[in-house]
Amino acid sequence: MHAVNSLQGKFLIAVPGMTDDNFAHAVVLMLQHDAKGATGLVINRPLSVSVSDAMSDIVEEARKIESPLFNGGPCEGPIFSLHDRKDVEAQDVVDCVRLSIERQAIRRLLRKPTPRLRLITGYAGWGPMQLESELAQEGWLVIPATVDDVFGDADQLWSRMVARAQLLRFVRPDLIPPDSSVN
Repeated sequence: MHAVNSLQGKFLIAVPGMTDDNFAHAVVLMLQHDAKGATGLVINRPLSVSVSDAMSDIVEEARKIESPLFNGGPCEGPIFSLHDRKDVEAQDVVDCVRLSIERQAIRRLLRKPTPRLRLITGYAGWGPMQLESELAQEGWLVIPATVDDVFGDADQLWSRMVARAQLLRFVRPDLIPPDSSVN
């Protein structure tokens, strides 16, 4: 197996001009990435259905959530919840962003929802070395994920992330002095 530099906690940003309808203008939060493959969630594709409409028959607590359910990618899977709650069983993805998929954890989140809660159906998945191949073909831009971007307005997220990624190509953090008054 090849060694893989994990992209967990990073954003994959679809390059401008990507023609794959599953990922054109997508911002993918990477949940897992190793030699066995990669998993991520598209976080900027709200569906036209609310969490309440989509889930209230399954989880009673969903009845009060009018925010949209998001389409996380072309692969079917459980409901994923991204949140910032420390009192709910979860996996840390990036600073102040946690992932829960267990039904009981999602119920707890829905009973006391916070503004930083995003429910997602579906996910993006890559087999061994598939993502590395796409990266080598420059199909994705990669930048660090932040909590504000994960839970912020999804409408303009892709264009903001493309601009940030292009800016980061020209910035060398090792040349920025710790004290800005030195500039």
